[in-house]
Parts: sequence; structure tokens; C-alpha cells
Amino acid sequence: MERFLADAGRRNLRPGTIKQKRYALRRLGRWLHPDCPLAATHDDLERYLDRLDKPESRATETSHLRSFYRWALVEGVVDHDPTARLIRPRVPRRLPRPMPDNDLAVALELAPDRIRPWLMLAAYAGLRACEVAPLRAEDLMWGNDPPLIVIDQGKGGHMGAVPMADVVAAELQVLPSRGWLFTYRNGQSGHIPPHLVSSYSNKYLHDLGIAHTFHTLRHWFGTQTLRANGGNLRQSQELMRHQSPVSTAIYTWVDPKAAARTVGELPVL
Repeated sequence: MERFLADAGRRNLRPGTIKQKRYALRRLGRWLHPDCPLAATHDDLERYLDRLDKPESRATETSHLRSFYRWALVEGVVDHDPTARLIRPRVPRRLPRPMPDNDLAVALELAPDRIRPWLMLAAYAGLRACEVAPLRAEDLMWGNDPPLIVIDQGKGGHMGAVPMADVVAAELQVLPSRGWLFTYRNGQSGHIPPHLVSSYSNKYLHDLGIAHTFHTLRHWFGTQTLRANGGNLRQSQELMRHQSPVSTAIYTWVDPKAAARTVGELPVL
């Protein structure tokens, strides 16, 4: 496993991706115990994947297993690839899930100092938890017109930048002027990990009775930018730092009232 993960590092995969592959192999090892994963058959892996109900989970797990066994075959660690005939399920397109405006207003008004900047960055800059956690003061380009938030390594390792909304600028000006913006409270060095940004934010939201998650704030950002720019999907794609507008469409909710007005204006023949 360590050799496989080291190879993933040499291919410049994101640390988060490598960590997920490690977790996937550990899950498989625990499920197969006492048998060794290198001896797993196609039927073993089918039964292992059958325990997953959601197609998204099964698709992700299948991808991790395929990458491991294909690597093992090339390296001569196994003499066949047990994932060769595994079927990766088609993942259905889900509707966008932007947090309702009134819920977001309450969440921002009542948020503690620790969590409020995270919510602002997700809602008004579209940042993911993995982009909020490692932000540094040096990533805030105050001298630009307008000021920019530079994402050094976004999803897939790509750099990006988002104009800083005034409400975000007001929130970030009180944070440290150098180094990590969000550090541990116990004195531990380094920045807070992304999973804690998500879990702390989600717990806060759920304690308020808001049945949404930190990531749905990114859906809110995508939906609101599309509304504000008059339906310019290309601009929203850039703001959300997507490689394809197809990805942006997943995050952008079309206002049913606006859609109803469009349908209502169709000519009656």
C-alpha cells in the first residue's frame, strides 16, 4: 500500500486524494481480514462493493480499487486485475442544493467568531472546505482592484482566484496579517484540516435546526452568481473554478419563478 501511495504522490495527486485512497484500501483490508487484499477475486470485490447503497459511494470506491489493482498488475505484485470486470455505476445527476436565504442569514448572524469567516468564504467566494482550511494571509491580494482571494491549490491541484466581496473583505481584515488564517486552538502548529472546517460548520448549522451542510453554501454561491450576472454560465464557471460548465450546472439552481415566467411567455398557437 505504501508503495502504491508513494507512486500516487509521484503522479502529483492531491494529498486529500491520496488520503482517500489509503482509507479505501484500509476499509477493504478490514473487510477481507484475515485474507490479504492481494489475493482478492472479482467476486470478493463485488460482495465488498454490494454493501454500499449509494451509487456515488460505489463509483468512488470502485475507482480507488481499480487504480490500486491496475498499479499492482503493472508492478507485478498480482498476476491479474480483479477489477477488470467491475462495473462502475452511472451516477445520477442531482439537483442543486443551495441553502435558503433566510437560513443563511440566521447562520451568519449567530455564527461564532471561529466559524463565521468560513461561512462567508463558502457563501460569498464559493470556497470549498479544502480551500478554506489552508488559506494564508499572503493569499489575500489587498492591493489588487478589486482585492482577490488566491486559491493556491484548489480541487485537482489547480490555482484560482475569486474577487473579494465587500462583506468578505470586512470579515477577513480582522484576521492575522501573515501566515495561516485558521490555525488550531490548542497551539498545535499548522492550519486546521479541511474535515474540521466541515464538521464544525455542519454541527453549528444542525444545532440551529438548519438541515443543510457547509458545502451547500457553495451551491448558494453558484446560484446567486448566475442570478446576478443574468444567466452567464461561463462567468459563474470561472468564479467557481470549474473545468467544465457541466460541473457548474450541478451547483446552479434555476429560480422556478423565473422559469415559470419564461414558460408563461411562450406563444399560444
